[in-house]
Amino acid sequence: MKWTRHRCQDEPWNTVSIAAIENQALIDHVTALAATRGASPAQVALAWLLAQRPYVVPIPGTRRRERIDENAAATTVGLSADDIADLNSLVDRLGVAGNRYDDAGMGMVGR
Repeated sequence: MKWTRHRCQDEPWNTVSIAAIENQALIDHVTALAATRGASPAQVALAWLLAQRPYVVPIPGTRRRERIDENAAATTVGLSADDIADLNSLVDRLGVAGNRYDDAGMGMVGR
C-alpha cells in the first residue's frame, strides 16, 4: 500500500496525513515483516511494543470485535531478537512522524 499526499492509492476514499507519507519506509518494513509472519501489520506493531519492556502495555482502540481478536493474537506473533533489533534501528534512524491526535485532540490530552 503506497500513500500519496491526499489518499492511499489502494483505498481512494481514505484521506491521510503528511505523517503517513513520512512514515512510509516504516510502514513498508512492518508490512513486509507481517507478510513473512502470516500476521497483520497491526499485530507486528503490537508484538514489537510488547517486546520493548515488561511495563509497556499497548492499549489499542477499536470498534469491532474482529479487531479485538486480531489485537489479542499479536501476543502469538513470533518476532525474533533480530526482528526487534531491526525495528528498533529503523525507528531510531528514521523516527516516527506525527502526533497521535490532531491539534484539537492533543490539546484535550494536555499536550
